[in-house]
Amino acid sequence: MKTLSYAGGAIVLEDEAADAVLRYSVALADRGRMATVTLADAASSDASAVVVLTIGVGVPLLLRGERTGSGTDSALDLRDRLDALERSREPIGVWDTDPRQLWGELDYDFL
Repeated sequence: MKTLSYAGGAIVLEDEAADAVLRYSVALADRGRMATVTLADAASSDASAVVVLTIGVGVPLLLRGERTGSGTDSALDLRDRLDALERSREPIGVWDTDPRQLWGELDYDFL
């Protein structure tokens, strides 16, 4: 069981459901999107207790559960991710020719 914390509170979910919500939220955020999911709270004494949660871009989520060695990121993993992000921000190379000179040759139809 894992606890998923969000801006309005927390909900207890099965491990697979919690991981799926987090991965779905990250996938939505990568695409600049948001969505809602309806989740059953496993810790509630009321069997019909559900939470409608908005996930995706700009929605902070925290997932807490049992520590597993294979599921954690090491300092080296995080440094590698940081290096990849920093490399992706390198400036675009300079062209030898002004691209406006090619506009007449390119087949663009904006109508």
